[in-house]
Amino acid sequence: MTTVPGEADTTQQRLDAARAAAAARKGAAASASGRRGPMLAVLVIGVGLVAAPFIFQMLAFDNRAPKGGEMIDQFRPYMTNARITKFDGFMDLINRAEQSYKADLRPAVASAPKTPAQQSALNSVDDWARRWEGSNGIDADMSSILAKVRRNLDNYAAVDHLPPFVLFPFFFLVPGLIIAVLARAALRRMRRGAGTGAVGKALVVMGVGLIAAPFIFQMIGGENRAFEGNGMINDFKPIMTTQRVTTVQNYFPVIGLAEGQLRNQLVPLAKAQSPNASSPVITQFGQTWPAISSEFAQFLGVMSDNLDNFAAVKALPPFALFPFFFILPGLLVAGLALAAGRRSGPGGAGEERRS
Repeated sequence: MTTVPGEADTTQQRLDAARAAAAARKGAAASASGRRGPMLAVLVIGVGLVAAPFIFQMLAFDNRAPKGGEMIDQFRPYMTNARITKFDGFMDLINRAEQSYKADLRPAVASAPKTPAQQSALNSVDDWARRWEGSNGIDADMSSILAKVRRNLDNYAAVDHLPPFVLFPFFFLVPGLIIAVLARAALRRMRRGAGTGAVGKALVVMGVGLIAAPFIFQMIGGENRAFEGNGMINDFKPIMTTQRVTTVQNYFPVIGLAEGQLRNQLVPLAKAQSPNASSPVITQFGQTWPAISSEFAQFLGVMSDNLDNFAAVKALPPFALFPFFFILPGLLVAGLALAAGRRSGPGGAGEERRS
């Protein structure tokens, strides 16, 4: 059978056209996939922001954000210069009373005839004096805690000026949901062959908003609140433990017993030996002791009540990283949205240049 030359040419042309069409479809599919890639990444970032509060247990499970907010609220009355100065004054008074006992009162009663109750009182006060002094004594330990609290007053104030802790999960959830919804809408437009349009521009705005948030809240820049909060948490780690708080709470029965024995037994014994004997500092200590014990008990009670809350905050990522949990996703969302707009052709955030 003889093939007509014209028919052969037509057949070959059809084959070439079919191959070209297949290649074009394949190229178009690859091109479309490449154009959608940045926007798919934006969608993933949005979902990641939504998931972050649950991954960090800011919400659900340990509920670390609400616990952090509760701790900040309960410590507020004590994290002031006036309150710590008052506690320092209490410590100074107790210290002067202990020194007065050793220098004046004890020599006056040590050799005096004593009843068993008076001897027991002397032993109790001696025990307090021994435990009060020294580098590992009650005075040194409590003074170091107060010094550490004073050193962190500005850090606490910086954290207290942040938005309420209970809102922090929503600073991830809400932008994450908006970004995910916008990215999904942009992908639908791109599948129809349209550009990212206003949706792409909205994503750029969301990215810039995430970048700006840490600066607006002064987490970074200004007061550097995230870094100051990080310093406070690190300084309080040795203090906010069950063992440390219980140890300090156990100091007060020792001090309280000594105060009672001084007031009821040893000061009257000294006056019996010498009617003109006077212990003004010890007398002041006894008069002030109800206020001292009450205010320290409240402070230590707040510490004890917030041990679990502190542990929850400590389990969060370091405060110093929080600004970057906004800045880095913001940079990625803005950059990827711009890239998707440039690739998406007519109607996008930016048209491709025609050659």
